[in-house]
Amino acid sequence: MTRISRLIATVGSLAATLLLGVASGQTSSKTESKTWEVVAVQGNTVVAKGPDGTKEYNLPPDFKMDLDGKPIAVSDLKPGMTVHATITTKVSSHPVITTEVKNGEVMAVRGYTVVMKTDKGYQQFSPERMKSGDVMIFKEGQEVHLSELKKGDVVSAMIVTRHPPTMVTERQINATAKHAPKKEAPAMASSEPSTAAPAAESTPAPAPEHKALPKTGSDLPLVGLAGFLALAAGAGLTAVRRSR
Repeated sequence: MTRISRLIATVGSLAATLLLGVASGQTSSKTESKTWEVVAVQGNTVVAKGPDGTKEYNLPPDFKMDLDGKPIAVSDLKPGMTVHATITTKVSSHPVITTEVKNGEVMAVRGYTVVMKTDKGYQQFSPERMKSGDVMIFKEGQEVHLSELKKGDVVSAMIVTRHPPTMVTERQINATAKHAPKKEAPAMASSEPSTAAPAAESTPAPAPEHKALPKTGSDLPLVGLAGFLALAAGAGLTAVRRSR
């Protein structure tokens, strides 16, 4: 195997490893439910009152929601309707790694530190940098240690650079709309004149009844009383005459 083919094979193997690391990025998921009351609608712009107060929302033109089992557009919403949405947010973190191969010539060896001249200038490689695993030095297609190099060697350096990861956010919204509640009409006052209850007629008080004497009553006691008074008067007169 030639020097170039061995280098290509090594780079391909490393690239496959790096791609595997990219594919296995971390992902977090969060689901929440919110309810809004529609205040105003203009095209795909909705002003709604929700848990965070009254705000304006610009929704995609193709956004659909369910109303009575049928999909409707944002422009079909009416003030007073309520919209309940389940929002699922996924955040994925993907590492960004670049690989660069530089060909150059060893210009100096200082202990275990090597200075190499490339088409982009001078590069210095130390054991500390090599331990990170982000740099590999190849000579004639074989990976070599810095201690094996000497001035004048023609080598290739494969440099792996790890950049801050990229964050990818995906949001899925399932929304359901409901009609505004119907307001009850106020009760109408009756146009018919109210009929007052007739005043109660005054009834004259009944005349006192004269109670009749029982059948057993008679005038004999009065006659007896009159006779007694007459006898008493006579006796009185007789007494006066005798005293004279």
